[in-house]
Amino acid sequence: MKFLFIAPRYHTNQIPIIRNLKKNNHKVFFNSIYKGKIEDYSLIRPFFLKQSYLSKLFQSFFQIKNKYAFFFPKIFQCFNDYKKIKPDIAIIRLYGRINIYISAIILRILKTKIIFYEQAPNDFSHLKKKRVRFFFKMLEMNLQNFFFKSKWMTPLKKNNFFLKNCIYLPFIVKIEKKLRSVKNFKILIIGKFQRRKSIYLALESLHQLSKKYNFNVTIIGEVSNNEHKNYYLECKSFIKSKNLNNRIQIIKNLKHKRIFNFYKSHNLFLLPSSHEPASISLLEAIGYSMPVICSDTCGTKTYVKKKFGKIFKTGNLGSLTNSIKFYLDNKKKYKIFSNNAFLFAKKNLSEKNYNQFLKKNVF
Repeated sequence: MKFLFIAPRYHTNQIPIIRNLKKNNHKVFFNSIYKGKIEDYSLIRPFFLKQSYLSKLFQSFFQIKNKYAFFFPKIFQCFNDYKKIKPDIAIIRLYGRINIYISAIILRILKTKIIFYEQAPNDFSHLKKKRVRFFFKMLEMNLQNFFFKSKWMTPLKKNNFFLKNCIYLPFIVKIEKKLRSVKNFKILIIGKFQRRKSIYLALESLHQLSKKYNFNVTIIGEVSNNEHKNYYLECKSFIKSKNLNNRIQIIKNLKHKRIFNFYKSHNLFLLPSSHEPASISLLEAIGYSMPVICSDTCGTKTYVKKKFGKIFKTGNLGSLTNSIKFYLDNKKKYKIFSNNAFLFAKKNLSEKNYNQFLKKNVF
């Protein structure tokens, strides 16, 4: 079959999924709006559609700072490119509504099966306290499914679905049982150097714990614009001011394929981010049999279980510190936590598991 993915950019959480589809002899195409700084194109090279002049005019007239929010392509080019591919299934990431609905209309004309993809919990618990937003979300989904004969898909299953034509398709990660020594305890943090990633909060917590516990930390982060650079310098300054240079190492703009060596050599994965939609690094760490910590506003917390993970209160220094402290205090139980992570990944994050859900819900 031919799969067409449409998304703002080619995210690393798509790499194992595309590898799996190609391994099973499916043809895969990827349409994105922009390139990320450290994207890995070894499996697939996305194609880019030219922006419509009308789209540029709207952006200029309304002075929209986010140039991708009002993006939509030249319609005839979009139609011709999609027609050449003739995809059987299109998986469209929900963003920039004008763009996705233009694509959906064209694909509907081409008789492509359409799946709208969103990294949101399947019970929409993130919206239930916001009644107006919840109402319009339900209205939009029902209209989508009616006009496009489509389905809505998420990789975040929290509770049971309560709407028709909604499906769950899990992430895939590499899975490896890795035995590690806790003698030299190592903590790994991965994320862009932006405030939402809360790396500075993690540094404050780690500084407190360093007064009592012995451990080392590696931070792997992207620095690709001025916001990243300024936040990176703040973090560097904190490390230096607290004399943590011998404890904490920062690595900038590491290629994704090189990150796996760090999963193998570290003991605990820490994701301090707030409102992280769907971190793949958290799941990759679980796949490499690592205990993990994330915040209660992280989308992929739905994959974190008590037997190998901790969920702390977003932005709360004490809650984060206690979560890290738990693993530092329970090194004797580390092999149990690690094995639990491996067993969970083997059951829930494998290619076999993904293919079962794909066959049941998509084909």
